[in-house]
This record gives sequence, C-alpha cells and structure tokens, in this order.
Amino acid sequence: MFQYLLLESIPALRETFSRYSAADNVQYKLTTDSNLVGKRIAWERIEVGPLLSRGAFGEVWACRYAGKKVAVKRLLQTKKLTFQETAKFINEIQLTASLKHPHIVRFIGVAWSSLENLAMVEEFLPRGDLQQFLKRSGDLMTWARDKVDMAIGIAKAIDYLHSRQVIHRDLKARNILLTKRLQPKLIDFGTSRVWKLNDMTAGIGTPFWTAPEYFYHVESR
Repeated sequence: MFQYLLLESIPALRETFSRYSAADNVQYKLTTDSNLVGKRIAWERIEVGPLLSRGAFGEVWACRYAGKKVAVKRLLQTKKLTFQETAKFINEIQLTASLKHPHIVRFIGVAWSSLENLAMVEEFLPRGDLQQFLKRSGDLMTWARDKVDMAIGIAKAIDYLHSRQVIHRDLKARNILLTKRLQPKLIDFGTSRVWKLNDMTAGIGTPFWTAPEYFYHVESR
C-alpha cells in the first residue's frame, strides 16, 4: 500500500520540486543581475493610482514613487500565473533594465514581495501612446515640425537595439509613448529577444504592423 501511494505521489512531487526550482531560478535572476542590483523598490513606497492599460498577460498602472509619477507594469492579477509567464516577465525586466537610450523608456526599478506581485517600475510619459495621440491630434501635426523628428527618434531606438543584437518584434504605434515635447520612446519588450541566426520564432508580434518581407521569409521556410 505504501509503495502504491508513493508511486501515485511521484508526479505531484516532481511538480512541487519543479516549482521550487523555477522559483529559486527567478529569485536568483532578480538578485544577481548587475542591471538590477540596487534597483529593488519596496512595494510600500509605491502609491498605486489608476489603471492605464491591460493586455492579455499584463497591466500598467499610473503610480507615484519618491514623489514622482511612474508607470508600473505587472502580470495580470486576475489569473493564476505560471512560472513560464513569470520567467518571461523576468526576462523582459532584465532586458529593459539593460537598455540605455534617450528614445527607449527609462527603467527605474523592480518591486516584489512575492513572485505573484512582481512589478517593473518605469518612467511615466504623459502624452500616452502614439496611436491615440495621432487619433486625437494627428491633423494638427506636420511632417516638417513633428513627424520627421518622431520618425528619426524611433529609427535611432531601433538602430540602438539592433546594435545590441536585440529584435523588438512588436514595433507599432501603441508601443511608442510620447514625452511632453513629443519625443518618442519605445516600450514593451515582452516579445523581444537577442537575435540569433536561423533562430527566430514565427508568428510573434502584431500581424498588421509586421514587415511584409518577414511573411515572405516565413512562407519560404
């Protein structure tokens, strides 16, 4: 009887050990990454404000930290999180923290008291995303005065990423935020990854915004 119970419990034991191992790995990344050392923020120091946006896996809140307005991104709290989702978010945090460019959103810190409430703190950009801004005020903008500068700023951000072998993979107007002076800043590196030859995943990103040559490459595989 004891042997039968032991055999029956093996899958559950394996899952438990796997969960502990994954949790330890995530904690290790958070505490040893050179870009995250000294960047931990106590949740008690963050004043949570209104919800700004919500996607399939994450949500962004307008908050206050150290007397300034910030944006706080975390995984959805309305669903049970898997370690795969948490690990993917950790990778996004690590990548964002490593990026330093005037046209990429500035990383401020990371907050967590448990893996379930892990959050990334970034600078707050008051003008919102480019897509909504163009809908509201696009008719008032001119190429000579506004749009060329925006396009150049975005191109510089992409050039910086590519110089580090990073592919964004979801470049679109909603993933570009604007400063008070209408300077663009690239956000959302959840689908980004370091480029390796013949090692890119098909079907990532938003199809409407995907370059046509990418689809040609996928079709020809």
